[in-house]
Amino acid sequence: MDLYYVDSHGSSTALLVKGIAQTVLIAELSGLSEAAVAVPRRWQIPRSIIWKEAIGLAATKSLFRGRTVIYGCTFHLLTERLDPARFTQGPVLAYAIDQKFLSKVVWNEKATAVIYIPWTLDQLEGFKHFYQKAIRF
Repeated sequence: MDLYYVDSHGSSTALLVKGIAQTVLIAELSGLSEAAVAVPRRWQIPRSIIWKEAIGLAATKSLFRGRTVIYGCTFHLLTERLDPARFTQGPVLAYAIDQKFLSKVVWNEKATAVIYIPWTLDQLEGFKHFYQKAIRF
């Protein structure tokens, strides 16, 4: 499995859009039509301005309910408590999750790649330390 990361951190629509684009690209290159979005808690999706700016209000609401389609790729919602049965295989966009949840995502058998967008500098540095072979994009 390949690991990718943005060499930046924080609450930014541009970072999220970059991560979504990378996830869609990896899914397409792998011949897959689905992916997942890993977030700490489901309720963070509809409360976030960043998600609404990145994918629009309708797609944000749909993702909150469990899945949405972005550029022809079906994104399933993955949280610490929710591992969707409909998600069978594909890249996982890990957005602002801590190291403990990230390690679960990395070891998830359905994940073909993990695209990580850290929330804090500590998360970024921890990721770079633990996953030294990860690819920066």
